[in-house]
Amino acid sequence: MQIPGQGTKSPADLRWFSMLQHGARGFIPSTSSFQPIEETLGVDEVSEYGIDWNAYQDTRIQDHHTRNNLDPFPQNPFVSHQPETFNMVNVDESLCPFTDDELNTFTYNLNLIPEGVRSSQQMSDRKEVWIRALDICKQIKSM
Repeated sequence: MQIPGQGTKSPADLRWFSMLQHGARGFIPSTSSFQPIEETLGVDEVSEYGIDWNAYQDTRIQDHHTRNNLDPFPQNPFVSHQPETFNMVNVDESLCPFTDDELNTFTYNLNLIPEGVRSSQQMSDRKEVWIRALDICKQIKSM
């Protein structure tokens, strides 16, 4: 499929990136028609919902499972491709340009910016926070 300005993508890619951008969508039962069953289990009933340890320790069942389930993560996109070697990226520790007192002063002054501005999603507010933070840094370093 081709979308103007976005190139060619498969329907699966379009769905995946749509969910990342806009969140999952679909059937959401209304609260009036769907009521989950709320029941508490007694101590003697909990074992009915647990692991069957006898079956788990049965080598015949484990062998059958291993033979018929070769790939332990068949639908997991994060582990379906396992490279033979992994790349190593060494990142040097970044050093803070402030002393402990200067960092406390910076944090205190940054927290004077209203919470609504600091946590805003608006780019103009984010820009304002960065400008104020830079001004605070300049003041601290000029002392």
